[in-house]
Amino acid sequence: MKKYTDEHAASGVAQPMPAIECWPNQYGPDYEIEIVMPEFTSVCPKTGLPDHGTLTLKYVPNKACLELKALKMYMLEYRNLGIFQENIVNKFLADVVKAAKPKRATLIGDFTARGGISTRITASCPKYLLRLVVAANPPRPNVPEPHLGVMVLQRQRLLGRMRGVVRHSSMFHSADPLLVIVQQHSVMKQRQVSRLD
Repeated sequence: MKKYTDEHAASGVAQPMPAIECWPNQYGPDYEIEIVMPEFTSVCPKTGLPDHGTLTLKYVPNKACLELKALKMYMLEYRNLGIFQENIVNKFLADVVKAAKPKRATLIGDFTARGGISTRITASCPKYLLRLVVAANPPRPNVPEPHLGVMVLQRQRLLGRMRGVVRHSSMFHSADPLLVIVQQHSVMKQRQVSRLD
């Protein structure tokens, strides 16, 4: 039987995906939005067999809300993509957080049983991590944003620490700092990133 390789593990992780559009949030107080996607499909990168499941996204919006049609088009990109279920949940959450920058977000992947085994994967983006995401993805220069200088400074500090984390990890080889942040937030919390709080 063919063994799992690094190519299997990284399959689909760096795949470019369509942008997730957002619209301005009109309400200030905290409220939670729950989006259920019961028809999610993807492909196992090793066997080529289809994976089916339900993704449930819960997030508290900050300045933006996710546009549902754009989210649906984003979700459909996974249909023929070879990617492991664990990577699906983390990549999906990373892209949502990068697009909407919510106050907090959780994504649950509840995958249909195959061979008598089902999988339920939960990924959350805590508050300290959201601040790092904002710092790692400063706004475009032509869009006015308060505290841009502070965000750029935080980005430089974050990327300096990111290099140390990536250097000591053989699990992820992505050049996307956001993806590494989300996938390794527990490791990074132990490696001084929590000191940014």
